[in-house]
Amino acid sequence: MNSIFSKLRLFVAATCFTSALSFGGSVSGGGGDTLPPNPIGSAGIVQMLPALRGPIISYFWALEHNESKVPGRSNYSVFFDGPVTIYQVIDSLTIEALTEAPCLDSSGKEVDGSAYTSPLTGICISAFRLGSKLDQVNAFTQTMGLVIHEISHKFGFDEEAASKLQADVVRHISFDSLWNFKDRFQLSLLSLADISETLISINEKSNWNQICTKTRELKRQHDLLDGLVFKSLWTSVIRWSRVTQIRDDKWNILGIQAASCGRADTPLKDQDDDRNFKSYSEAFANADKMTIESFSKIYTNEKDVHKSNQEMLKIDSISSAVIESDNLRERAAIFFDDLAKLQGEFFVTPIGGN
Repeated sequence: MNSIFSKLRLFVAATCFTSALSFGGSVSGGGGDTLPPNPIGSAGIVQMLPALRGPIISYFWALEHNESKVPGRSNYSVFFDGPVTIYQVIDSLTIEALTEAPCLDSSGKEVDGSAYTSPLTGICISAFRLGSKLDQVNAFTQTMGLVIHEISHKFGFDEEAASKLQADVVRHISFDSLWNFKDRFQLSLLSLADISETLISINEKSNWNQICTKTRELKRQHDLLDGLVFKSLWTSVIRWSRVTQIRDDKWNILGIQAASCGRADTPLKDQDDDRNFKSYSEAFANADKMTIESFSKIYTNEKDVHKSNQEMLKIDSISSAVIESDNLRERAAIFFDDLAKLQGEFFVTPIGGN
């Protein structure tokens, strides 16, 4: 653990930033020097701090995705390109939560948070000060912004740069909440479990009627997962770099549905299924595989061309439907991997006394 931060310290010393561990951060209560009518209290802050780990990881996922689209736009690439990444620091981070005192920076100034603390892997957050400034409405955004502020100091950010990042965090997640994040996490977990269970149920003993019914349900489950991704840009529970994969897989699901429902018995099969199966058969013709882009171009008469080189397998037998289902299930595992990274909490040590 300490070796990670030793590497980070050496890296920071070689950057153009001012040495950061002498700085501390503060938050705004949203009303100037006034206090909220219903402050969350130090106990509320202490309870919240461990659960910030997942939202903070997902925030940096979004930041990393934006950085990759516009390289060199800002100094935020330091979180992802150095010898120690932000995710390694988050994994090792500990938080000292002072319940009856302010944190202190290296000069002894009282602050809401400080990266000038021991152990090296830790930061200090004054639950005492935050608890009196914040309420249930703004505690999540402001506390998360402050924790990221202090983490950035470990990457060499001076107070000006850290405060700018903190303001960006608060602005980006101003319409979000910890409850929203937890809700999206649980719904995504349930959705992925349903998707995997449905895909597993498509096997060699299935018939076309059963596969048709399963893929209709699969489409509904996958649409739910797709919708959850877009509930929040900055604290999404799925990496934004995965969105293309989710969108591509919708076409593979469409292929299984069109092929199976087109071969199902009436009344399960309706006129739409007949029409879709005809378009599906014309798109594949004599091909065994097609890219999604080629298939979508023919299937939609060029009305909805989805640019993707991901392949679709022609579903002309139960076995081919099983193979395509297995491929989808394997790809769904990467979304489970995202959710697994968001599990766990910060190690927080409440410290009372002055």
